[in-house]
Amino acid sequence: MKGFLVIGILAWGAMILEQSRPAVLPAGAVLLPLVMISMLWNRTAGGIFAGGVVLILDWIARPQGIPLLPVVLTFAATVLLVRTASDPWTGTEIRQPQFPEWIQPTILVVIAILVSTGPTIVTQRSSLADALHLIRSYAMVSIPLTVLMTGVMKLAAEFGLRRVS
Repeated sequence: MKGFLVIGILAWGAMILEQSRPAVLPAGAVLLPLVMISMLWNRTAGGIFAGGVVLILDWIARPQGIPLLPVVLTFAATVLLVRTASDPWTGTEIRQPQFPEWIQPTILVVIAILVSTGPTIVTQRSSLADALHLIRSYAMVSIPLTVLMTGVMKLAAEFGLRRVS
């Protein structure tokens, strides 16, 4: 319960920060890395559920077409966390390709940036230069913040402040 409360408070603060300076921080540039790290902090279904709820609440506060972002990100986080699947009929185990833990949040944030900007680029039929400018405005804030928070997550694991499975 404490985890859900902390995620909610941090997401609320991120939304306030993004709303205060929309010219500097695009919608979701701070919230998305925060949600990705919160989804992968304990690497449990509860973290993915909490992150999905925060993304749905963000979509309710700032509707942007269909809620594609919560669906895609919760699915991608679930796929990243699945280790093996067993086939009960043949008795064999199917191994999923594994990414290192330190790169998983960055992969999810890149997917989130592409899902966030993709429909806007397609519907406005913008040129390649305009599309790259929009992606750059998200990436210049989100990716360094994700890398910083991934380092904090790894440091917390080293000092025993988070469970590592």
